[in-house]
Amino acid sequence: MAGRLGVMVSGQKRFLGDTAHELRSPIGRMQIALELLERKVGDGERAYVGDLKEDIEELRTLTDELLQYARAEL
Repeated sequence: MAGRLGVMVSGQKRFLGDTAHELRSPIGRMQIALELLERKVGDGERAYVGDLKEDIEELRTLTDELLQYARAEL
């Protein structure tokens, strides 16, 4: 029973790490797209772009922290 629990916990940690790793690519693409968009928007839309930038940065930070946690646990 303890062996099975250990395998399940290890699998869960591996899943977290894999998920965090896979999320990094789309977040990176969103950051690039947002930088391109930022060059083209007018002054009236800059606040919206800034809000999106903050949200994407928060996602990137959370994903990086999750990946670090998973790596440390494995």
